[in-house]
Amino acid sequence: MSFPWPVTDDELILNEALAITLRYFDLPSNEDQYAGVETFAGEAIMNEWRRGVRNKIALANKAIAEVEAHHPLGSKLSPTP
Repeated sequence: MSFPWPVTDDELILNEALAITLRYFDLPSNEDQYAGVETFAGEAIMNEWRRGVRNKIALANKAIAEVEAHHPLGSKLSPTP
């Protein structure tokens, strides 16, 4: 999936934060549901980025918390064993 990341050297931080977030969850195999979680997490990461957060772990942590708290599948997703 392509996100509107800034095209800079910092793009790697955003990609890594998203990868960390998605690895955290045991994601659904349904492509639409997976894409929905991915998009939701990407938006959460970008919101934090715009607030000035530049640490990939902090970005991923916020995205994980947002998915768990606010995504429709949040209560059904579990951490990867």
